[in-house]
Amino acid sequence: MTKDEAIKIISNCKNDEELELFLQNRINELEGEAQERTVGQDYTTTFQEYISSKTHYKPVGGIKDHACPDLVYDDYEPYFELFKEIYRLSKGVQDSFVSFDPFLFDCIKQIISHYTFDGNRSIDQDDRYMFYFSAAYRGEKTVPISQFKHKSMALCSENSGMAHNMFKILGMDSEVVMGSRNNNNHAYNLFFPNGYGNIPAVLVDFSFPAKCESKSSHKVYDLPYYKVLSEEEYHNLMEGKPISINATKSISHLLNFYKSIGSIEEDCTLIDEVVTYSTNITYTKSKII
Repeated sequence: MTKDEAIKIISNCKNDEELELFLQNRINELEGEAQERTVGQDYTTTFQEYISSKTHYKPVGGIKDHACPDLVYDDYEPYFELFKEIYRLSKGVQDSFVSFDPFLFDCIKQIISHYTFDGNRSIDQDDRYMFYFSAAYRGEKTVPISQFKHKSMALCSENSGMAHNMFKILGMDSEVVMGSRNNNNHAYNLFFPNGYGNIPAVLVDFSFPAKCESKSSHKVYDLPYYKVLSEEEYHNLMEGKPISINATKSISHLLNFYKSIGSIEEDCTLIDEVVTYSTNITYTKSKII
């Protein structure tokens, strides 16, 4: 199924029940195609498969002598929220932009943020560490993603895994990358608008949003961080070479779109930032990302 086919079916649904039915059919289809495999930190650099009930997804490295429990994406609420948002937008003035990939990136970013964040507190890495540490020492084999709901402890592995599954459900070709950002362990996504193996590849990072600021109001907006990689950048990344990128030019397309519909002030400009990404990282078993 292609993205356009999925969006067309979603937009033609008559109610939530039909949306739920289509979502369940897509999940059943992807689950049926899945094979048992261990992926994630300490196991893979990139992987393309839907993170299914058969997937042993390791969001952190081993904790001393204990293996990290599998993170199970068994809560379909974020996927359903994405379907509802696509349906809503397809009925409004923005219907022609629903298939615009950066627009979907922003929808996914917002849904992940709404699901994982507690609005009254910032991300607490210590809570996340203790969560996995305690689960490992209790001998738990799996932990559900619902344990991260509104807890403000989800980081890049949880975010990129959830985003990856959203891409796959929509028929979009995506990979989860276990690598680094600015020399720190980090998970992010690669998206292939023309299909796997075809250039360009788009690096998308749902854990570090891009910032744009209004000169007049000084209001700061978050936009999804994404960069359309050149062929050289992509091949260097796949060869394990660190690449330094500035995503301003790519993200400007989405910023200009939001300006055109009045969602962001006209005098907003992106805050430039050069970031280094890599797929070549030596993982420390007790270190989480």
